[in-house]
Amino acid sequence: MSSQVTFMTTTKPLARTTDDATSHEAAERMVRTGELNEQCKEVLVALRKYPGLTSKELAAASGLDRHKVGRRMSDLVANDVARKGRPRMCSVGITRAQTWWPSEQNRQKGLFE
Repeated sequence: MSSQVTFMTTTKPLARTTDDATSHEAAERMVRTGELNEQCKEVLVALRKYPGLTSKELAAASGLDRHKVGRRMSDLVANDVARKGRPRMCSVGITRAQTWWPSEQNRQKGLFE
């Protein structure tokens, strides 16, 4: 994505304390290079286009990797640009799953319109 807007703050570790050193190196690199921010922007754009879906449905609808969507959703919530909705049966995973919505804060910031 071409936009250089940075809005994400890291509020949780990207790697667990029990993960290998390479996972911690990859997490640091994602923050340093801006990849974390870019992934969050990609997921937020998809969420704004397809609100109210589960992460697997959002991945299927947008063509994004389902793991990327799942991992970045908590970052978006932590930064007040997304919020949890009511769980429901996921049409992709065929299990009950959390739904996701852009937050009011997201609309007020006018991010990626």
